[in-house]
Amino acid sequence: MTLNTPTKITLIRVLAIPFLMWLIILSQNNGFFGTISLVLFIAGSLTDWLDGYLARKNNQITNLGKFMDQLADKAFISGTMCALVWTHQVSYWLLAIVIIRDTAVSGIRMLAASKGEVVAANFFGKCKTTVQMVYLGLVIFSTAVQWPGPIVLTVLAWVVGIITVLSGLTYFKGSQKYL
Repeated sequence: MTLNTPTKITLIRVLAIPFLMWLIILSQNNGFFGTISLVLFIAGSLTDWLDGYLARKNNQITNLGKFMDQLADKAFISGTMCALVWTHQVSYWLLAIVIIRDTAVSGIRMLAASKGEVVAANFFGKCKTTVQMVYLGLVIFSTAVQWPGPIVLTVLAWVVGIITVLSGLTYFKGSQKYL
């Protein structure tokens, strides 16, 4: 099987995850690593947009690409959050919400796949991913410049948690046909 360019870009995002996690952990004591982790996080986040753009532009949308993109997003967000929980920059409850929601939605996708269907990301799922990426980018950024402050980050964490739950509910709404 040959991989098209958008799927290769998705795989690059996956391969970046352990390096990003390592850099985040190293950034606790070193601003240089904090800057590098922010650059890598932003680059990884932009690949999420780029792979989808190229797939649509070049008519290279595939079921493998749809599947891999969603898994890459989940792994990228969860891996980043795990490193930030380890460094006490993100609360464990937010990580739990993200992992539970993503696991449940993946279950729906597996049920759909057993019926021969692929459930692509919907608008709310894409908004959730964007909000999570912006929040995590701000958390990483805050270690370098001490902005935004902890109160702002706490409020944003709650917003991310609420949007994550609500986006998960949109997938459950249409999942009855797979049961």
